[in-house]
Amino acid sequence: GGCAGGWVAGLGRSERANFLAEMRSLSRLRHPCITTVIGAVMPRGSQPAMLVLELMVHGSLSDLLQNPTVSIEGSAALAILRDIVSGIHFLHAASPPMIHGDLKAQNVLIDSKFRVKVSDLAIRAMGRGNQATGTPFWMAPELLVGAGNTTETDVYSFGIVMYEVVSRSVPYTADQNILKVLEGVIDGKRPDLPYGTPRPIETLVRHCWHPVAALRPTAADVDKRLRHFEPSLLDQTPGTRGSLRAGKGSAGLRLPPRVRERLALGKMAEVEEHGEATVVCCEVDGLEGLVSSLSQERVADMLTRLDASLDELCKEHGVWKFETVDDTYVAATNIAQPQDDHVARSARFALDALDAAASTPVDPTDPSKGSVLLRVGVHSGGAVTNLLDRMVGGPNGQSRRGKRFSIMGDGIAVAARLVRCCVAGRVLASPKVGSVVADNHDYDVRGDDDGCWLAWAAGARGC
Repeated sequence: GGCAGGWVAGLGRSERANFLAEMRSLSRLRHPCITTVIGAVMPRGSQPAMLVLELMVHGSLSDLLQNPTVSIEGSAALAILRDIVSGIHFLHAASPPMIHGDLKAQNVLIDSKFRVKVSDLAIRAMGRGNQATGTPFWMAPELLVGAGNTTETDVYSFGIVMYEVVSRSVPYTADQNILKVLEGVIDGKRPDLPYGTPRPIETLVRHCWHPVAALRPTAADVDKRLRHFEPSLLDQTPGTRGSLRAGKGSAGLRLPPRVRERLALGKMAEVEEHGEATVVCCEVDGLEGLVSSLSQERVADMLTRLDASLDELCKEHGVWKFETVDDTYVAATNIAQPQDDHVARSARFALDALDAAASTPVDPTDPSKGSVLLRVGVHSGGAVTNLLDRMVGGPNGQSRRGKRFSIMGDGIAVAARLVRCCVAGRVLASPKVGSVVADNHDYDVRGDDDGCWLAWAAGARGC
């Protein structure tokens, strides 16, 4: 049990009355795929109101999809999509229909049983009249030219969410020009579905984000079509296919000593809260291009040699390596044992990782291929570790099979986003991490919605 809260900006008198009415309506909504709105706290004056929601301990679907330490099998991915559209179908079946207005993976939350539920309904319910709301990359083209939200615009957004689940990535990259992307959406441009997406899934996605709203299926139609798909349909999509590394996962389960000791005594592994951990995510820049130009054996050999170098750095700096489901290398400090200097340790590891990659040839038999280039994201934040099984879809939510020591929380969520925003041969870090090395390295300051980030390259030591 438990609840969570979220703030809503200060409201005027009429807005306050409308908000209260909407809260009463939303608090009566009950559906297994809708986050329950318990109530609201309404301070006097212009202070912000606070929404009280059921507690969803595993955060957002977006965080889960971008977490390379969490395995999601195809059947579980399909169950996730079914749960989301079931919640949207429930909203649209109301009289009059309720419009979500900002459907995206970030607004789908995960409970303690790994069941997903559509959230952020209260914010959307506050929309005035028929004005457009939403997050630009998830908004239907008609919204971008001034139309209002409809059930059809929710279905379009669900099509983008399907893309997020299939690809385990956001629809457009951070370095793309936002205005040009949105102009492209108006002209019919959509995210490129990953190679190998099953034809039934590809067809449904394209129907959902059809440029003509009237030609999109209803939520009820999408719900019905998803329930007719075989559970194994998504097993070979990029988001569930796994790593290119040779022998990935065959070396046995890696666990911190204290966790292994509990299991040896026949006890259950416990969820551990670490307060704060510093997480490092490393990705090979241009890996897709290398896959297309080299044999799979050559790519696997390159990743194996790179891993061996990074594994040695983990030992040198006292950093814990997590097994991952894709080709991201994830390591963290203040996990296996308490480390007061965990930020500095991870910062040193990140910088040395750039050097290690630069010393790793892409193809030892062909020097013209050059060396490996890494992108590295580092963030210090809250962390929870647990011995998770692979998520497998079942009739009552997610069941589990197999085991993996996984990390969840703000640390991994932000680090995973940063590595995707980073440029080749650089480290992109949040301010707390960057401040540890800023005096000893040349760096750039970058700003975004979450604040300022420091980007630096390998150079002088001393942090």
